[in-house]
Amino acid sequence: MELIRSLENILNLSKNEARVYAALLRNPSLSVVELSNMLELPRSRIYQVLSSLAAQDLISKSVGSAHYTVIPPQDALDLYIERLDKEHSLHKQGIHELSGLLREIWRGSIVDEYSPGVELIPYAYIENTFLEAIRDAHDVVFIAASSDIPVVDWKKAGNALSNGYERNLKVRYLVNSRDVFNRLQMVFEKFSPFSQIPFELRYSDELSASFVLVDERLFLMFFGKDQQSTMVLHTSSSQLKSTFRWLYDRLWEEGEQPSSK
Repeated sequence: MELIRSLENILNLSKNEARVYAALLRNPSLSVVELSNMLELPRSRIYQVLSSLAAQDLISKSVGSAHYTVIPPQDALDLYIERLDKEHSLHKQGIHELSGLLREIWRGSIVDEYSPGVELIPYAYIENTFLEAIRDAHDVVFIAASSDIPVVDWKKAGNALSNGYERNLKVRYLVNSRDVFNRLQMVFEKFSPFSQIPFELRYSDELSASFVLVDERLFLMFFGKDQQSTMVLHTSSSQLKSTFRWLYDRLWEEGEQPSSK
């Protein structure tokens, strides 16, 4: 039974294919009649199974007869691996082609469904807009940082925030590692703009995107090695904003909160 299960699980044979192949491995001279009697399967079914096993290069049919011969297992498995490699290569190629198609569809859907109000531009060109949005915030500034690449100048952001801070403004900073959390906690305690503003800091190892929610605006960061190569999707789309607000709230509630400032 162990052999049957292995043939089913590893070679993806059906139960009857595994039973017939196992029987032939043990006794390659078995005839169709003998296989039928031994396995209690109709002869027509035995022929179907033998044909299927031959198609999978596990057995071969003798030319001009109904007799099948077992291909030496090592040769059969080598052929099986070769076929898997070819199928994998074709599948991988298909995925790459599909990836390109999906990217184009996605870009198109973002523009079609959410525009106007969607821009994808380098961070260096949107920094002033970003800082103005933080300075003018009156509801929330929720920051999610999955990368510690120093693209955003948080000294400028902190100054903008402290200059326009309103009493009812919620300021939250979510990062994706305990180390970054600890480092930021120490830095912010000594960083005067943030030391004057009540804010909360948490971390969640499930965070895998970087974005900033400022009231009704969303700044979704695609980090590069510097400001010029970092792209930002900037939108006031209520649908996109709601999606990322939901994501932020879920990660925030499930995140670690060693302490709050």
